[in-house]
Amino acid sequence: MTTQEIIDNGLKVLAGRANTYRKAKDYYDGKHRLAFATEKFLNAFGDLFEKFADNLMPPVVDAVKDNLIVTGFNVEAGDQGLADEAWKVWQGARMGRRAGQVHKEALRAGDAYLIVWPDRDGQPAFHPNKAHLCTVNYDDEQPERVVSAVKVWQRADKRYRLNVFFPDRIEKYLTRQSHPNGMPESEKAFDRFEIPGEAWPLENPYGVVPVFHFGNNADIGESGCSELRNVMPLQDALNKAVLDKMVAMEFAAFPQRYAIGLEVESDPISGKPINPFQGVERWVTVANDNAKFGQFEGASLKQFLEVQDSFRMEIARVSGTPLHYFFLQTSVPSGEALKTIEKRFIKKVEDRQGSFGQVWEDILSLALRMGDGIPLSADVRLFTQWADPAPSSQKERLEAIVLKMDIGIDEEQALIEAGYGLKDIAAMQGRKAKRQVEATREFDAGDIAA
Repeated sequence: MTTQEIIDNGLKVLAGRANTYRKAKDYYDGKHRLAFATEKFLNAFGDLFEKFADNLMPPVVDAVKDNLIVTGFNVEAGDQGLADEAWKVWQGARMGRRAGQVHKEALRAGDAYLIVWPDRDGQPAFHPNKAHLCTVNYDDEQPERVVSAVKVWQRADKRYRLNVFFPDRIEKYLTRQSHPNGMPESEKAFDRFEIPGEAWPLENPYGVVPVFHFGNNADIGESGCSELRNVMPLQDALNKAVLDKMVAMEFAAFPQRYAIGLEVESDPISGKPINPFQGVERWVTVANDNAKFGQFEGASLKQFLEVQDSFRMEIARVSGTPLHYFFLQTSVPSGEALKTIEKRFIKKVEDRQGSFGQVWEDILSLALRMGDGIPLSADVRLFTQWADPAPSSQKERLEAIVLKMDIGIDEEQALIEAGYGLKDIAAMQGRKAKRQVEATREFDAGDIAA
């Protein structure tokens, strides 16, 4: 495609996805449509609960996001020092928190993007981008390879900036006039945007498009899918069930009293009958010996609660989120019980670790080349290491480490996996060495005395 075609296609794609991304964010934030609110609810509560939502969307996203924790990098072959350099770059860029933001955006919207480019000091800078700002084009012959990317955003003066990224260059554009009503539809609205002292187009010496796509549960060469897509209708239904309960509480949950054979007084001004039951301090007296009093039982709310619970269970089933994320737990399941309950959920987390991990590997490979010019050879590949998503107790973790020591890992690595820092490990090893020296001296002294 020509640059003009890439720009037009990018504008079309972003415009087409805008509502999808906005809806997912709104539902995550609790901005739901009260599409099923009954007339009785509106009459009883008006706009009091206009923004009402029993919002279960955050757990669907956050349960996965909280288990996507990068703990380091490894190499399949070659110098382990490259993996250490990659982790040093990661920590230097404070990616622990920023990676969580990228994962959250990808899970919630379906897509997230990260741009890598050298800063003024020549060191790699990581720039997370929201889904509605970027789009990428994949190679038809090599679907995993990005051949171009487009980023569009609006400046404070309502004019739109647009960058087109290629493996060998970056072209920058700016609209000729402001567009307060939305993004332009064609590349004809843009002119070159030239920065004093910077070449146009800007050279990209790295041979890869520096825009990386995190597609959640994405098909080959396609955009991703929000974790909320299939559960948003169920969220609407849950809100409807809660609203129905509130209407029942207002109109039918309180016992209604009745009287037979009672002469009711009327208000002398309005002429309307006066309710004899108003006020707990009032006595009701009647002259009619045949007058009878009683009350109707209030409507049971149990069925409304059961319906709400059924929708919570359905959200858990459809999303694969463990049920205890949606219900108050009076007891905590054991580690083995959690493993069984969360089996499907853990598989989903491991799938996201695999797909997102490959993107982080490509990002760090490029960052190493940018920073200190460290290229990875063809036979060396980085691998992302993740925190174990499977729940386990401290005893189980330590037992696993002991088994690893039996098959050959050294003591220092075992202590690292147990959670100790390098300074603590050095101190423990120093004390251990000191005790061994003292034990040797005592042995020698006892041998001489004998």
